[in-house]
Amino acid sequence: MYKSFNADNPYRSITLVFVLLSSVPIINLFLWKFDQISYITLWGLFGFFVISIFFTLRTYQQTWATLLFLATVLIVMLHSATLGWDARSIWLYHAKVIFYENSLYATLKLDSFTGHADYPVGFSALAASLVKLLNSWNEVYPKSATWPFMAAPLLLITNNLQENKKIIIFLCLLVLSCGKYIANGYMDVLVALYILALLIVLQNISQQSSTKKYLTNHFLFILVFCLAFNLLNLKNEGMAAVIIIGVLSLFWLPPKQRTIVVISFGFSLFVYLFTWKIPVLNAGLSIGLFNSQSISQLIDRVTNLNELGLILVAFIKNISLGLGMLAIAHINSKSTNYKIIPPFPIIFLALYVGLLFTIYIITPHDLRWHLSSSANRTLMPVNIGLMFFALKAFDIKR
Repeated sequence: MYKSFNADNPYRSITLVFVLLSSVPIINLFLWKFDQISYITLWGLFGFFVISIFFTLRTYQQTWATLLFLATVLIVMLHSATLGWDARSIWLYHAKVIFYENSLYATLKLDSFTGHADYPVGFSALAASLVKLLNSWNEVYPKSATWPFMAAPLLLITNNLQENKKIIIFLCLLVLSCGKYIANGYMDVLVALYILALLIVLQNISQQSSTKKYLTNHFLFILVFCLAFNLLNLKNEGMAAVIIIGVLSLFWLPPKQRTIVVISFGFSLFVYLFTWKIPVLNAGLSIGLFNSQSISQLIDRVTNLNELGLILVAFIKNISLGLGMLAIAHINSKSTNYKIIPPFPIIFLALYVGLLFTIYIITPHDLRWHLSSSANRTLMPVNIGLMFFALKAFDIKR
């Protein structure tokens, strides 16, 4: 199932690399949480990251396409400051506030609607730490904090494709569908990659005995926790995704693995509530999207065919690449009994689309503006998920 360069224990070696890489943002967040940010701790964390990169290169040396892609992305990130509005006004602005105020919770003083103070600060905290190593704020380097978040799930995803030609195709499709959002400080590509990585891991657990053999209970717990906790700390959509996937796990996974996965999801949610959501609630903040007019907005738009049509057209447009790949894969594999998208991922993707549809129905913003400014980003998990599973269908032996 997975290519690995540890023949005795393939899945575990890959899991170890993933845990090393993905734990960097988690450790950083807790350093900020418990006021342990100093040059000593930050340089120690940087050293840990370098060691993680060393193990990554050693384990993934044959997955050269992904490594080359990640190196290129890092170079692009360091080339110029981001011009994206949300990236500058939310994620990087939060990083600047954390940096200057020297507090993880300084952003809670911002306005909840215009400053998006309720948004998770996993990326912003890591960006602030990066700038602290430089000892002064910089408009270019902070956005490269997305790189440690991106490397772990992308390596896990592409390694699952097994063949370099499929990896290259997937990376090309990723660039084609996400474009500038890969390297300009937005969180949407990261959200999509972490969701897909979770779906892949859990789908493999539900179907393949080799995963159960190599992925011991504690490795499974840590792997799911790292995926879920980083996803939670990227955007508010992450919490919805984790809850949906966690609930689906109750019905889909084998009993033993189901217990471990659900406990891991529950623990990640508990820690997230402790580190972020409870402080947000204590600060009296609320999600700006929901207000007293949400119900009346829902009723008005549900009965307005024109506005429902706007949402439907925007959704189809922004997942058209994934749908096209799915159609090609279906034609290619119609002579087999293989299900292009297994039930677990397809149910999640359908529920996630339904959630986004509901959000756009109740949005207090002008619907045309909201769709044009965000639908291409919010639908990335669906589009990328469809592309991956369609491409995976070509693995079927004839």
